[in-house]
Amino acid sequence: MRIRKRNCLPDEEMKQVLNLLETCHAYDGTASIPYLANDYNVDPDMPCIFLAYEEETLLGCLYVYADEIEDVSVSLFVLPSARNQGIARALEAAFIQVAKEYQLSGISYETERIFIEKNPWLLSHFNLVEEDDAELWLRRERKPYDLESRDDCKVVLAEKEMIGAIAKVQAEAFQKSIDNSEQYAHASLEGDDTLLYVLMKDKEVLASVTIDTTSDYNHIFGLGVAPVHQGQGLGSYLMKEVICQLLSRNDKAFQIVVEKENIVAATLYRKLGFTDVTEVVYLAAKN
Repeated sequence: MRIRKRNCLPDEEMKQVLNLLETCHAYDGTASIPYLANDYNVDPDMPCIFLAYEEETLLGCLYVYADEIEDVSVSLFVLPSARNQGIARALEAAFIQVAKEYQLSGISYETERIFIEKNPWLLSHFNLVEEDDAELWLRRERKPYDLESRDDCKVVLAEKEMIGAIAKVQAEAFQKSIDNSEQYAHASLEGDDTLLYVLMKDKEVLASVTIDTTSDYNHIFGLGVAPVHQGQGLGSYLMKEVICQLLSRNDKAFQIVVEKENIVAATLYRKLGFTDVTEVVYLAAKN
């Protein structure tokens, strides 16, 4: 077995990884798909994807998401027929070397509630405990909305000169620093597989949202409305308009992730036709 380290995936390896995920999901009853790119990681040169091969067969994949060096999320998948052969340990060992080199900390492992319930030995075997944070993944079919047009605002793809205004909205909406928000906005605008939409009124950016098209779904994230404009239905309008535009852009359905404790947001997405598909949980090493 050999381990390949990547900071991005060429097309053939991407297909292999997506096929591996599909096989794992069918076997485990899981559904989450990691963000298989490095656009939002703090260091674009850092290896963030680790692939375990036996000859030309992909047996396992580990992905690292590190938009901050002190808050790192790891996803790990192993082909069902190749489990209990040390592949997960080998992938983790390769990652730990990189984590030390890049001084990563605050590492947690991403999995799904259903996987833990089916594998109750997991936590004790790897000396892990469940963290408080959890996320709900929701999906929606490819159906248009009966959308009422609004004369007071419009939804368009972002342009480079809007970055500062988008970062300000994102920083205020998510209580992040301007630098961190600008990093996200640049990555969303410049990514090969991401689309950054903004809601504008009189040349003012009121809200923004990003769509990742890497997987088989249009993955919606970073939906933020400037606090001063919240409570006016702008977030719902932006979501509906973007989904309607995407229907003519590609043939993919839609998914979105929300923190489990954010009941208001989850309720909004359900009203927009999204349904729950899985709960993602995070595990950390015992102290």
